[in-house]
Amino acid sequence: LTYEVDEKAQMPRNVTALLQLVRSNKARPFHQKVFVHNQYATNFTLWQSQHNRSATDTVTVSHKVTNFEFFYEPFYVSRDSAPPHDERFVGYGFTRNTQVYEMFVSGYEFFVLSPLFTLHWGMQVKKSRPQWRETQNNKNRKRFEGFKKEILGRYQ
Repeated sequence: LTYEVDEKAQMPRNVTALLQLVRSNKARPFHQKVFVHNQYATNFTLWQSQHNRSATDTVTVSHKVTNFEFFYEPFYVSRDSAPPHDERFVGYGFTRNTQVYEMFVSGYEFFVLSPLFTLHWGMQVKKSRPQWRETQNNKNRKRFEGFKKEILGRYQ
């Protein structure tokens, strides 16, 4: 799971420091204000509640992702047998989430690890995003309809 961290805050080096930033509104789930569906299925609230009860350095599975939706774009680790990235989708938008969608449709399950997290420096807002990103996103959105039909035909 990934958090955005305010540029004025010190980068957290552990979960305790990260959760202090979350409580002070200096960190939040990645893309929460820009595109909430991007990371929503991760269930940050569940992950955070587990760390508020106990702190450990042992890597475990926090929980299974149970509310998968198409725009979910987790940062993940998988075997090299995972479906490859579809190169029709270039630039911004519909890149990693199309790969994750194919993984999901083909039967992959997603689990959130604990106490692991990644960080994005800076809090994102829609108005600061360049127009070229939306242009790429719109082109990839059009490509998606054919891709979705192919994936559903391949696996169902």
